[in-house]
Amino acid sequence: MNPGSYAQLAELLLKRIGLVLGDGKEYLLTTRLTPIVEEQGFGTLDALIAALARPANRALVEQVVDAMTTNETSFFRDSRPFETLFNEVLPRLIERRAMTRKLSIWNAGCSTGQEPYSVVMGLSERHPELMSWNLQVTATDVSRTVIDRAQTGRYNHFEVQRGLPVQYLIKYFEQDEREYQLKHEIRRRVNFKALNLMEPFNSVGEHDIIFVRNVLIYFDPEVKRDILERMCNCLAPDGVLFLGSTESMIGITKTMERVTECSTVVFRRADASPEIEFV
Repeated sequence: MNPGSYAQLAELLLKRIGLVLGDGKEYLLTTRLTPIVEEQGFGTLDALIAALARPANRALVEQVVDAMTTNETSFFRDSRPFETLFNEVLPRLIERRAMTRKLSIWNAGCSTGQEPYSVVMGLSERHPELMSWNLQVTATDVSRTVIDRAQTGRYNHFEVQRGLPVQYLIKYFEQDEREYQLKHEIRRRVNFKALNLMEPFNSVGEHDIIFVRNVLIYFDPEVKRDILERMCNCLAPDGVLFLGSTESMIGITKTMERVTECSTVVFRRADASPEIEFV
């Protein structure tokens, strides 16, 4: 691959999805894009990248973006944030929402769906009263391919072995010859849709809880700041936002601050009323 092609693709990924490719990632491009080169008959990576600049090749751009998106996930990944959600955050929110009986959760960068489904299964087990509420769980991802798969709620043996308690597998899944499928009662609770975090959040609305864990670590700092500040505008005044365990907002934005009372990485709006108790 020539340097010009590498720079062209790096610019495309930065503008399209905020992904910072950096230097020396030729091996990553080769691994992820060679199947597209072979499938589409381009012959070389350079030819594929050159074709991306043509206006008529929007579908090809989407295919490349899908291939370059990191979709690492698992059920109840890093269990402590889920314990914080169920034990520390939700009891207070349930108390404050008792009159309206409405709760809204947004899972950004949901990949193949294990995280939002983990939230719903956990709610069903730990806070079953919410199943009779107006519970809205929205899950978004830039990749239409993973969104389509997430909607099916189907997972192979390896995937259900990663983080999923055996009692949940027995209770919430049905098995066929090759895969396990989540029961309709869980799948129907999650509304999946494609959303590029680089684009406006006009259709997102306000949410009580936002999960955006291990997503923004791949973004340019300025892009990360922009996304977090727009997410802050989508967060209820007494809502909370979960980042990954190694992520921080230090030096990124002052619109949100860490909830020091919580045992894991949880943030609230910096302009939240001091009278609001978060835990």
